[in-house]
Amino acid sequence: MRILVKDMPRQRWLTPLRKVLVIFAAAAVALTVVAAPHVEEAAAVSASDFNAGNIISDSLFYDGTAMTSTQINSFLKQQVPRCTIGDSGRVAGSEYGNTQIAQTCLLGHRSTTKTKPANAYCKSYTGASRETAAKIISKVGRACGISQKVLLIMLEKEQSLVTDTWPTSRQFNVAMGYGCPDTGPNWSANCDPGYYGFFNQVYHAAWQLKVYKANPSNYNYKAFQANRIQWHPNTGCGTSTVNIANYATAALYIYTPYRPNAAALNAGWGTGDDCSSYGNRNFFLFYKSWFGSTQVHAVNGEIKSFVDAHGGVKAFGNAIAARVSHSGNNGGVSQRFEKGLIAYSNQLKKAVFVPNGRILTAYLKAKGPDGSWGWPYAAQTYPAQEKTKYQRFKSGMAVANAARAVKFVPNQTLNVWNAEGAALGWLGYPLDTGTVLSSTTAYQRFENGTVIRGSVTKLALTRAEAARWRNAGGQPKLGLPTSHQVAVPGEGWHQRTQKGRLFTLKSTGASVFVDKGTLLDFYMEKGGPAKHSWPKTPLNCSLPEACKLPLQETDVLSGPHGTFFMDKAQSKFWKSQPDRLTKLGYPDSNSHQLEAGSLQRYKNGFVSIPKATNSGVRLDSGPIFDAYQKSGWYKSPWGLLLQVGTNGQSATFSNGTASINNGSVVFTYSSKKTQSTPNATDTESQGVLPDDTSHESGTDDGPTPDDLMNPESPEPDSNVQIPGDDELVEGDLGTELEAENSASERGESDSGGLLPAP
Repeated sequence: MRILVKDMPRQRWLTPLRKVLVIFAAAAVALTVVAAPHVEEAAAVSASDFNAGNIISDSLFYDGTAMTSTQINSFLKQQVPRCTIGDSGRVAGSEYGNTQIAQTCLLGHRSTTKTKPANAYCKSYTGASRETAAKIISKVGRACGISQKVLLIMLEKEQSLVTDTWPTSRQFNVAMGYGCPDTGPNWSANCDPGYYGFFNQVYHAAWQLKVYKANPSNYNYKAFQANRIQWHPNTGCGTSTVNIANYATAALYIYTPYRPNAAALNAGWGTGDDCSSYGNRNFFLFYKSWFGSTQVHAVNGEIKSFVDAHGGVKAFGNAIAARVSHSGNNGGVSQRFEKGLIAYSNQLKKAVFVPNGRILTAYLKAKGPDGSWGWPYAAQTYPAQEKTKYQRFKSGMAVANAARAVKFVPNQTLNVWNAEGAALGWLGYPLDTGTVLSSTTAYQRFENGTVIRGSVTKLALTRAEAARWRNAGGQPKLGLPTSHQVAVPGEGWHQRTQKGRLFTLKSTGASVFVDKGTLLDFYMEKGGPAKHSWPKTPLNCSLPEACKLPLQETDVLSGPHGTFFMDKAQSKFWKSQPDRLTKLGYPDSNSHQLEAGSLQRYKNGFVSIPKATNSGVRLDSGPIFDAYQKSGWYKSPWGLLLQVGTNGQSATFSNGTASINNGSVVFTYSSKKTQSTPNATDTESQGVLPDDTSHESGTDDGPTPDDLMNPESPEPDSNVQIPGDDELVEGDLGTELEAENSASERGESDSGGLLPAP
């Protein structure tokens, strides 16, 4: 005798997955044995070919044009040739338990439907007055893209509405089990009245099935990967691993989260054992009984040739989806099989198999043949000693280590990784999927380092190198490294990148990045941190026409007259001058360390910082400035500038005093022996010291590191005087001074290099 659903308790066995969603009820007959639709069908249909990973194909499940309302009407009439409501004891509207007998069977049912606007999962549904059940099923299927055959089976599986000859009102109210979480006593259905009604049930159930497909990560059972599925609500019955092959099968397991065991399958429509469940088995049997095979997919063309040449159905299983054409990456076709994916590339002119597993799951997530991995290029390999699966694709290599997530190594970094021994080399396994910046440029992290690939650069950085680069801002801020880091023993490291150079102190771990340009080039050409101190802060380019790089012990300033070193005292004094940009001007020489203090030339003046006072002394452009310049300034026998008199008419130096007398500069040595130096405007005509052309060019040899560390100490012979005008023509000293300045013009002047002490 057939057991009717309404004649027995209906248990539901689905635990809510997300509290914010209305929960789709479990299959009503998950643990309920139902009679076969017809005796002859029971004999003809077997569950022996039930495939737990592919209960029904996606193309059949999501076919919203599977049946018209006319076809559904005919089908319902075949299932219930005569509705028995109205027979003795089955009067419409009469009480039956806690419900009433319905007005009619499913074939004759009519509902007034509401218009539903289009949403992310279903197209719009236009409501109407007194629509038939067949019309509702047909229109909902088309709107939501769910097969009408699937909806009919679920109506049967949930409430036996398709074959019931005298259904109750409750069966129509909860027709698809939607909004009926298993939160009642003994996991019984606890249905929300807000979702009552035949149309509500069919529409929301179809909508929910599309939600499952669109949001797989929200649910416990996912397509294209291995899933642990219970045999029965009793956890003592255990679980099994199921490789779910498509979205449709995943949806059925979300709906009814149990797998039929061998006893249930061997029983056909009958009863198995205490650990048997029947919901998904019954779906399969209903579909086969009513509509035929759950798998109907042709295999042809290049894919068929590949299948035939490589083991046929035994090697790949049956096709579980229709052939798909792709336009991405120069086009081709692919088709899903029970054991994986076969893809044929028009460009490569070959088909390649990607077996089920983590690599295939990641490949499909990356949009398969149309995505960034491109077409499969070679068969999957599995070196036993590595416990890792590899598969080449057109754009790189997929790596699936047993202990790690699948990572993709793009071609740009793959060749560097391979050159270092790949996974068995010092770099180890990839930690992320490579970041591709262009067809020639990418970078990628590995267990023990980072691979950098540019159009020319191929680097494998150690973990420490990569960490310093990454912690300082990495690629977006610094650009990719273009060299290994250079160690300055005991002090730190510096590394060239696309955008400049990174400096890292060992003592503190602090890093400073200096943008590339003239200033950085000058600093590195002069020895960088190995000869000078380390950058203290990044470039400051807030000055008009200039940038400054503060170092720990000195500064470097690049201005309109060149790039020069400034000691900290010079830098501080220059900054303190309100007219430094309008009158004094930018430096046009390096700072020089003399015995008595530091000296630096600017466009329109000299600044000295005597050690005795540590205060700046400024000599602006004028006759004394010009005379000091011509006497050799930082090599001058006058010594260091110590003080400037009122209105610049005199100046005290460490070896004497310069003053202006009748338009001429007279320098008086501290020994009281004096000679006059002609006015700067009259020097060439009187045969005095030649012009210092280096001042006009704005260049300076500057100090060597030794200059900065070891002060110069010019000590002129106290018995020698600077010759007077009448002695210059024939005097030997004048010839010697001219020779010294000629040597300066030949390359010993302020040309940006570092001059030795005189």
